[in-house]
Amino acid sequence: QDDVVPQFDETVVLCGASGAGKTALLHTLCNDSDGDSGKPPMTTTSLVANVAYMNITSGDNANEDSNNKATAVRLVDYPGHPSLSTKLTSLLLPDQTARVVFTIDATKPVTDGVAILYKSIFTNNEIRTAWKASSKALS
Repeated sequence: QDDVVPQFDETVVLCGASGAGKTALLHTLCNDSDGDSGKPPMTTTSLVANVAYMNITSGDNANEDSNNKATAVRLVDYPGHPSLSTKLTSLLLPDQTARVVFTIDATKPVTDGVAILYKSIFTNNEIRTAWKASSKALS
């Protein structure tokens, strides 16, 4: 059986160190909370990306049926395990991704997370050159 991939307009990558809350954020954004408690589901460390799809309505009055355009977004929760950081590069290129959300667990030392951010984005020549050449902003 082939997996059917929904059509999407843009990709948002959730990245950060292992245990920084990427999967919990993914489930929260997709309203996959634990019943009425509002708590995100329990998650475990993963070595594969979790992918979810959602529609986002833009405009000042997103709840009204006006001329708001729905954007289909693919959310990719990329594992923070250090052995996978080199594979993150291809996903961070501007032709693959519209936005990058970097998560940090504020209750833990941020050294691992900062190392991923620094290595994968700020000092990676391929990433910086591609983003500078695109019409998107890298900030």
